[in-house]
Amino acid sequence: PFPIYGNVVRVTIEHIEEYHLAKENGEYLINPKIFNKYIDDGVLSDNGRFVLERDRVGNEFEYAFTSDTSRYETDKPFHYSPQLIVELLSDTLKKNVEYLPGAKLPSSHEMIYSMESDSLYKKMMLPSDNLLAEQIMLMISGVVDEELNSSSGIRYVKDNFLSDLPDEANWRDGSGLSRYNLFTPRSMVALLEKLDEKVEETQLLDALPQGGKQGTIRRLYANKDGGEPYVFAKTGTLSNNHCLSGYVITKSGKKLIFSFMNNNYVISTSEVQAQMDEILWFIYENY
Repeated sequence: PFPIYGNVVRVTIEHIEEYHLAKENGEYLINPKIFNKYIDDGVLSDNGRFVLERDRVGNEFEYAFTSDTSRYETDKPFHYSPQLIVELLSDTLKKNVEYLPGAKLPSSHEMIYSMESDSLYKKMMLPSDNLLAEQIMLMISGVVDEELNSSSGIRYVKDNFLSDLPDEANWRDGSGLSRYNLFTPRSMVALLEKLDEKVEETQLLDALPQGGKQGTIRRLYANKDGGEPYVFAKTGTLSNNHCLSGYVITKSGKKLIFSFMNNNYVISTSEVQAQMDEILWFIYENY
């Protein structure tokens, strides 16, 4: 299902900080107590400064307290359920909304298109947007099975486009966040070969993060000679796992396909990336 309100409850928290004379049983906590009668009820300071000052020639005290209020917002995810979504939509749209489990789109339904697919893929690929990836998978499912179920979309893609990979893909979700997703490096290379054959080069490379220029590798794998990007690749990172698969355009003009899969390492990811950077630059220089 599509997200609603970002799937979070946004709460505004108010922080109030006050400095004032403490009171107990209607009296200021002063010793000697007799000085209570020399202090007025106090006013809010007009300059944000706490004031408790005695007159020069008497015992009356001028008293001004301070109060500072600030607000900030925090998001808390809510538990997603069909009934809650129905309630949210009904409340927002001011219309009656019903949940129809198992319902399929009628054959006469109209398809509404928004942006060009190239722009959508670029929006997903450059920042590595997992939410968009999941929604695209759901859209595929809606077309091939008329149900918004990523499992049917994954099954269709595997059967029709990935059946000839060197190793069968263990593909569990659309976002790639599940650790049950298992792809081998040579299968990733085979997939990149398919893309290279079917998609025009400029269009393909433009949609990918580019070393030193854009996307998730804009601060990595830059051309050390100051030239144009030479690494065009997609990252994949979970704790202690870091992958990078894509294309290298070498100094001689060759386009090479690579796939790094680093896992179960106990050093920082930046150290792993530094080693990958050396290897990729060596390939660029020598091939």
